Amino acid sequence: MTDPSAWPSGHAIDSRCIAPFIAGGALGVPFGAWLLPHVSPGAAKLGLGVILVVLCGFLLLGTRRVHVCSR
Repeated sequence: MTDPSAWPSGHAIDSRCIAPFIAGGALGVPFGAWLLPHVSPGAAKLGLGVILVVLCGFLLLGTRRVHVCSR
């Protein structure tokens, strides 16, 4: 069940703004599900750790925000 207060009040959701997220999920989820049985648990932990460290480093050092859609 969806909480109505989570939706933007008085504004429609712009499909151009959510398209990158839908495309990323449509491509990433099947690839990740296919990859899981082929990767050892140790390699998966290491890969996830590297991704988190790199992403957190970018977030800490970055001064600009990435804008997916301008409003």
